[in-house]
Amino acid sequence: MLTANRAYCLHNKRPVMLYPTAPRPSMTFPDDPGSVDGFNSIISIFESIPLSLYNWLCTPNPNFHDMDAIPHCYWNLSKVSLFPDGALQSQLVNISITQQWLRTFLWQVALKFHPALSTPLPLSAPLEAAKSVMTTITSVSQRSMEVHGIGMVR
Repeated sequence: MLTANRAYCLHNKRPVMLYPTAPRPSMTFPDDPGSVDGFNSIISIFESIPLSLYNWLCTPNPNFHDMDAIPHCYWNLSKVSLFPDGALQSQLVNISITQQWLRTFLWQVALKFHPALSTPLPLSAPLEAAKSVMTTITSVSQRSMEVHGIGMVR
């Protein structure tokens, strides 16, 4: 629910409505612990961005007090490998696509406000994201890609 709300907020430029009050799922199944780990990886992607930055991204203005949060979040998403062992193939696609979409989104925002940033982001970021997505989708089954529908289009 948290991830859907935050993705919705970014897509539709709305402030965050749900706050992280519920604990992450921790139940694991002896025969398939990867499914919960994959779900928690998606949550980690969206939790890597502070709520203040989400709300600013929805109504950007150059007076944001923490502009350096944009490159910080971008580089954190770039360095982190969020692919847990045992995650379902469709979860791995979802994690990869979400991570690269969010990196590209932050890059677009950084490009728009680059004079206010102390650390510029590389101009090659969208190309790197596209390469990463292509590597992911060429290594999984067609069915694993099809379950994502609109997420893949975004």
